Amino acid sequence: SPAASGYSTRTLNAGLVRNQGVEFAMNAVLFDQKNFKWDLGFNASWNKNQITKLTASDDPDYYVYNSGSNIGNDQMVQANAVGHPVNSFYLYDVKKNPATGTLCLVDQDHPDAFPGDKDYDVTAKDKIFYHSPAADFLFGFNTKFQFYGFDLGISLRASIGNYVYNSVLQDQSQYILAIYDAKFEGYHSVLKNAYDAYYIKGNRLRVDGTTDGVLSTAFLENASFLRCDNITLGYSFNAKKNNINGRVYATVSNPFVISGYSGLDPEIASGIDYNMYPRSMSSIIGVTLNF
Repeated sequence: SPAASGYSTRTLNAGLVRNQGVEFAMNAVLFDQKNFKWDLGFNASWNKNQITKLTASDDPDYYVYNSGSNIGNDQMVQANAVGHPVNSFYLYDVKKNPATGTLCLVDQDHPDAFPGDKDYDVTAKDKIFYHSPAADFLFGFNTKFQFYGFDLGISLRASIGNYVYNSVLQDQSQYILAIYDAKFEGYHSVLKNAYDAYYIKGNRLRVDGTTDGVLSTAFLENASFLRCDNITLGYSFNAKKNNINGRVYATVSNPFVISGYSGLDPEIASGIDYNMYPRSMSSIIGVTLNF
């Protein structure tokens, strides 16, 4: 026990997780001739994890927050429960209120009700498990062309089904709301979408008198992406007269990423975009000589 050991906490097995998936990899030389060679590599994987047991309780409604998902004042956006992926997002769902044109929280007991209806009553029990940071599918692709002395190599990665909670957007919404509260009403149009997601019918997203309502699916985004890791172009030469050979090359790392995510970078392992420094693009020009 903690009292006997002298420690206030102890490490236990939290539960059981089932992982399943399929992986595929292929590497091929499509052409291999004297002055032209083409190599191709491709890999793909589908993975799914699901919590099957939590040792602390057999209650089917039991869940435990992921302490690493803390944003703001001890507000957690991820939780673990049986039947859901590890660190799934646990948030209030939102829908558009036709009376105001803005968003409102969904009362899960009365999903068709809106603020002002007699049945509408949102409590902390209306949070739902909704997606997770882990991608459903991962892909990798690389290819290299060699034509006489020239070579061109490209490496790409794709992630499909990973979600990110955009806490940066949430913070911006709070600033916009503060400006509005200060009666500078014209300024809130700068981030109107974020403002609408945070401001409902003259009140902040509140549940039981707290600001917990801001933890909603309004700020959860599908962050699927296609990223180019690098592109390399080179030229190899052999000056037999001077007994010199070498290679001139140029490499660009992280030249582009294609994604519908509105933040700076969709590739966030934790699934929470809060204080991340985005990956930068870099380039290298080099020469190698052999005498």
